[in-house]
Amino acid sequence: MRYFFYNLFILYLIILPAAQASDVKIWAVADQKFISEKKLITKLRLSKNILLGISPDNPDHHARATKIIEKLTKGGREPVILLSYVERNKQNAFAIFIQRHKKTGKDYDATGLDMLLGWSNNGQSEWSVVRPVFDMAMIKNLSLKAVNFSRYEIGELYGQGLDGLPDDVKPALLPLLKTTPQIEQETHKANCETLPPEVVEKFITIRHARNSLFALAMSETRDKTTVLIAPHAHVNIDTGVPHFLNKLTGPGKSISLSFVETGQDVRDRQADYIWYTGEESRPRPCQHHLIN
Repeated sequence: MRYFFYNLFILYLIILPAAQASDVKIWAVADQKFISEKKLITKLRLSKNILLGISPDNPDHHARATKIIEKLTKGGREPVILLSYVERNKQNAFAIFIQRHKKTGKDYDATGLDMLLGWSNNGQSEWSVVRPVFDMAMIKNLSLKAVNFSRYEIGELYGQGLDGLPDDVKPALLPLLKTTPQIEQETHKANCETLPPEVVEKFITIRHARNSLFALAMSETRDKTTVLIAPHAHVNIDTGVPHFLNKLTGPGKSISLSFVETGQDVRDRQADYIWYTGEESRPRPCQHHLIN
């Protein structure tokens, strides 16, 4: 049972329908052409910082992100995995979990880690959806970093703006946030165009703060290959984490890959590569507002 879920994940990758496997569509934005998965991995291996944009509720996106990271480990590389959907005050849960299992002297996957992380109460996607990357990291002994603000910290940012930045990161983040990209229209649209301007402004402040925090975390891994898994908006080259990362490390040291469901509008996917995937069935996010 130790590797039950991980083995299911590997089996899922192996038995992907042949049509899907042969119909992989990865668009190289700069070259304006489709490339193979093999060529994509080759490109990613040359980069120090890799940003993977996902739809958080899409199991296929999490599985493919995990598969990419696993391929990056070939040749002895040990990428650091940054998780945008885990609050940074949960980092100690990883250390506790690993220490418990090291005492047994046996290999282990992520069984039980969700309990330490309090996953059922964190408002994120189901544990079964996100679990593959946790399993792989434990089995391959890769570092996991929780890089999101805590809910309390988000509340402080909402109420106080940048004055609410946590003291331990405020000196590093404030210089990055002196000039920020314009995302008013995008934020307004993402919230179904229903929020008053003052609330939209608060959401923008929080998003920029999170992007700068993720960029700071990526810059602190020194010479290690670093992979950030985050929702699409955070990996946008011009407005997301890469914008702030360039201020810290200089341009040209990151690659952004966005997994995009077939049928989605990709005009705002500011990524180096776009990987088209199957569509996940879900209600239209603004349908309620359209009806009412």
